[in-house]
Amino acid sequence: MDFKNKYKEFAEIYNDTDKYPYVSDVAKKLGMGERTVRSHAAMLRGQRLDGKNVPALISRKAKANAVRTTGEEHREIVTEVASYEEPIEDLLNRVIEHNEKYASYHQSKNCVDINIKFDGPFGVVGLPDNHLNNTGTLVRKAFEDAYVINQHPHLFAVGIGDWLDNFIVGFLERERRKDIMSHSDSWRILEHYLNILASKLVVGISGNHMDWTTSAGGVDVMKKMFEEHGLGAVYDTDEARVRLISPNGVSFTHLARHKYRGNSRFNSVHGITVQILENWQGEDVVWGGHIHAAGHVSIEKQWMGQSRVVHGIQLGAYKNIDGYAKREGFRRNMPFLVPMVVHIPETGETVFFEDMNRGIGFLEMIRNKLGYTL
Repeated sequence: MDFKNKYKEFAEIYNDTDKYPYVSDVAKKLGMGERTVRSHAAMLRGQRLDGKNVPALISRKAKANAVRTTGEEHREIVTEVASYEEPIEDLLNRVIEHNEKYASYHQSKNCVDINIKFDGPFGVVGLPDNHLNNTGTLVRKAFEDAYVINQHPHLFAVGIGDWLDNFIVGFLERERRKDIMSHSDSWRILEHYLNILASKLVVGISGNHMDWTTSAGGVDVMKKMFEEHGLGAVYDTDEARVRLISPNGVSFTHLARHKYRGNSRFNSVHGITVQILENWQGEDVVWGGHIHAAGHVSIEKQWMGQSRVVHGIQLGAYKNIDGYAKREGFRRNMPFLVPMVVHIPETGETVFFEDMNRGIGFLEMIRNKLGYTL
């Protein structure tokens, strides 16, 4: 048999889906394997694409849905089952509406405006990683600092994240065995802490430890807690930017992230420095946390033809005794714990202080000097 007749016979059998509904049927009729049948079919299709005079082959995938099954001749399904799926048009509209709302939400949070309701200089305190339920944490100091901020009429605060250890994932669950409080107790401690600070927080970041609750349980508990205090706009899992606007119209912009790309063993502020040099968007103060090391850098930037001094502040941690850091041999580097900045709207200046109490002293002095009440 010549190739022409061979191809013709192959095509007739291959194209007859009534007699040979499956490739295995074709292979059995031709006395060859299924892989050989597919190879022959591919070769014929290729030759036909090249313009050669060979028989055309059907697409067996397209014909597959048309193949009658034996069962259809012997039974009829009478009961109609209602679909539980929403119509595709409704699904599409719902997805589009949700995505547009989601985009609008994030767009509005690019920079959140906050009006300061009193004249004159004011201070913003940077709260280090809290870890309020860790046995090595300075819990007394954390709450003393919170009460000072709460009681001072001209102070605000930035919460940089990791409010609890929140050891609920993987091998970290074993670390909880050292705790002297239950997991429920730790959240009660945090709730009380936020109740003290809520009226003074201008930024709140969750931190990777708090995000474990979201990833494990699907609910951002920190977001719910901030929203209960009316602080949903200034909360974020990763990054928040706020503009503090004084009554005289002068504003100061803060950026807070729990962590930055590009840490250095030798320079605690390296990640923040890279952020300021490469991604600066007009902020006056850039805050960071996560690495349990502290540092400060001042960088001059040019903005609209004027010189701006940007303060990069890496916050440490209230967790003073860290067994993990000791075990892994991390270098301890916490030259300060609770720093703050003082904004002076009258001059546009921002002054950094390594210690909150010294900063408060300067704040009260400069307000008195400018004729404002204390």
